[in-house]
Amino acid sequence: MIPPAVFIPIAENTGLIRAIGSFVFRAAVRQQVAWRRDGDALRVSVNLSGRQLRLGELLPDLTGALDESGGDARFMQVEITESMLLGNDDAVLDVEDGGQGMDEETQKNMFQPFFTTKGPDRGVGLGSWIVKDLVDTAGGSIEVHSAIGRGTRIRVRLPTVEPHAGLGTDRFLSDEQLRGDERVLLVEDHDGLRQSLAYGLSIYGYQVETARSVVDAEARLADGEFDAVVCDVLLIDGTAAELTRRLRPNSHRVPWIFVSGFSGSADLTEELKQPGTEFLAKPFQPRDVVSTLRRLLDRVARER
Repeated sequence: MIPPAVFIPIAENTGLIRAIGSFVFRAAVRQQVAWRRDGDALRVSVNLSGRQLRLGELLPDLTGALDESGGDARFMQVEITESMLLGNDDAVLDVEDGGQGMDEETQKNMFQPFFTTKGPDRGVGLGSWIVKDLVDTAGGSIEVHSAIGRGTRIRVRLPTVEPHAGLGTDRFLSDEQLRGDERVLLVEDHDGLRQSLAYGLSIYGYQVETARSVVDAEARLADGEFDAVVCDVLLIDGTAAELTRRLRPNSHRVPWIFVSGFSGSADLTEELKQPGTEFLAKPFQPRDVVSTLRRLLDRVARER
């Protein structure tokens, strides 16, 4: 028996990978149809190699298999776990759904920060913007094709790199330098944004506790010591300026990062004169907060 680690490169180099992949996907679709016929709405996952991803016929092969057997795209999942970003050609990922589609106005605004078609409690409107920013930073592009009643197809194109080569931007090369284990208090009254920022900080190793109001933040700061505070300027029961004026005498060595989506929303002139403080205007990436946080923490450590 030939192990996959040996067989797959051979299939890719000889061009057999397309025929094999097409056979596997068609078999997976037929199995999905059989399960649905028996009353089991199970999702079927199919793994692709990096070479399949770069083939221009991948999308027709997938849609053809669905049409041939009457498969439901909602219950098919394509996984890419190989090292696809290798070689000399662009890597292309096409994602298509059979949903209701988007009008021109939605397509025009879908990558704008805070734009969402969901209800007020169901989305922040940053997901598509973050994806677009990451793709642009990597030197790639995103194409959107959609029409009302005809679904949506999105093509993501990314430049490939050689093994162990840098991606050509400090934004990616300095990830390890941004990591830390300091204790951070995040004060943000928007539930979705608070959760997103907390997750963004935690994946870099920081110990994050959250608060959603001035009163809540005061209580948490009174209960324990924090190495830094990230605070929205306008909160549901006050402002960041009010919070810092109450706490500054006891926390003048702790870095504070103020964030806001409204210029001039609150006067922080005096607060920003204090050492170890910075202001970030929304929208921003979680990584922007991490970068600012790491820089302030390192500065305070050097000055001690």
